[in-house]
Amino acid sequence: MSRFKTGRAAAALFVLLAGPGCVSQQAQQIQTDLAALEDSLHAGYAREDQLRSRIDALEERLDEHGDFLAELRADHAADVADLRDEIGVARTNVADMEDRFAQVSLRVESLSRRPVLPGPAQADSARTSSPADMKQLYDRAYLDVTREKYDLARVGFAEYLRVYPHTELADNAQYWIGECHYIEGEYDAAIGALQKVLEDYPEGNKAPAAMLKIGYAQIQLGNRAAAIRQLKTVIDRYPGTSEAEHARAKLSSLGE
Repeated sequence: MSRFKTGRAAAALFVLLAGPGCVSQQAQQIQTDLAALEDSLHAGYAREDQLRSRIDALEERLDEHGDFLAELRADHAADVADLRDEIGVARTNVADMEDRFAQVSLRVESLSRRPVLPGPAQADSARTSSPADMKQLYDRAYLDVTREKYDLARVGFAEYLRVYPHTELADNAQYWIGECHYIEGEYDAAIGALQKVLEDYPEGNKAPAAMLKIGYAQIQLGNRAAAIRQLKTVIDRYPGTSEAEHARAKLSSLGE
């Protein structure tokens, strides 16, 4: 019953109260019941208003949280997209590496059984070996890096440099010797090995990475001033490279 209809019922009851006695007594009872019903209705209306207020408040809070969640999603959307891209690249790299290792593993065993000839014969070996033989020796050492067998990796790369010191991958081999030292926390040895990259292969593709990693090693040794000089040299000598960007980021973290 609506609030308007309760008013009409009260008006009809007034007419009944004005009638004969028997009707008047019935009307009084109805009036009592109607008063009780009206009180209940008023209580119901009050409860309804209260619930509507709570619903409005909840909807307002939901709207606020919705706005917050939307902002949060927007803030992190770029980060999530970058991470997904990195995951995709990593998966592709892993798949390529697995294919590469599968091919190399077929020839590694036969290569490992070949004797290394000393003295002048080494030069003859370097001249007569095929590019595939050189690549196999390099890949075997690199495989040890991926398996975290850093001692074996250093030996393998050193062997590569002993037999093929002037090939396209020579600077890479020297770099990975330094990288293996760095990973194992041997920072002085890492600096020495990486410095040879800069001295022996200054125009090689690993020179920027070697210079950058020397700066990182100086930081690990607590040589802050030397590290800052090294990182600034990377930026000056190799502008526009990823190594220069990493150097800037590291300098920023150092407050420079």
